[in-house]
Amino acid sequence: MNKLNFMKTNGTKKRWQSAAALTMIYGAIFGINSLQAKENGVVQEANVKQPPCPIAQAQDHRQQPIAFKQHMFDDGAQDLAVIAVDEQQGRITKRITYNQHQEAGCHFSAVAIARGGDWGWLMVWADAEKIYYTRLDGEALVFVPPKKLPISQVTLIEFLLDTAQPTMRVQTMQGKTQLLTSDDEGRNWQLLPDQ
Repeated sequence: MNKLNFMKTNGTKKRWQSAAALTMIYGAIFGINSLQAKENGVVQEANVKQPPCPIAQAQDHRQQPIAFKQHMFDDGAQDLAVIAVDEQQGRITKRITYNQHQEAGCHFSAVAIARGGDWGWLMVWADAEKIYYTRLDGEALVFVPPKKLPISQVTLIEFLLDTAQPTMRVQTMQGKTQLLTSDDEGRNWQLLPDQ
C-alpha cells in the first residue's frame, strides 16, 4: 500500500469513527438507546411495524444538538418537545404541545425547527388537521402560544435557509407544495402565490 492510499484509508476510517461517535452522542442525548429497546420488547416490536415519528434536528449557538420531536412524558402523554443540552451538558426537555395523546403511534405528521437569528428558534408542526407555528426563546426556552396556518393534511415541512426572510416549504398529502414567508422574524406567516 503506497502512502497516498494509506492516507485515504486512514482518513476514511477517522470519518467513520467520528460519525459513529456523533451517532452515540446524539443517541445518548435524544433517547435513542438500543439497549433500552432490547429490554423493552413491546417498544421494539412497535417500532418495527411502523415508521419512526418525524424528528427535526439543529445545532444551537454553542454547536450543541437540539431536537424537536414527539416525546413520552412521565404521565404517559405523548406530545411534542424540544430536547436540548444545557451549559452543564445536562438534557433539558421542554414540552411544546399539550394534547395529552395517550395512545401509541405518531400524532404529528411533520415537524421543523430552524435558528431564528440571535433570539431563538422557529418551530412548525402538523397534526392530522392543521399546521401550527411558534417562536421559542433560545436561552429560557419560553415560547408564545402556537398559531394555526391555513393549510391542512401536511406531510412535509422544511425551512429554506438561503433566503433573505424566513421561508418554509410545506407539502400536503395531495402533493401540493406551498411556500410561506415571514417579514417579522416568524411572528406571522403569509402564503406566497402559486408559481
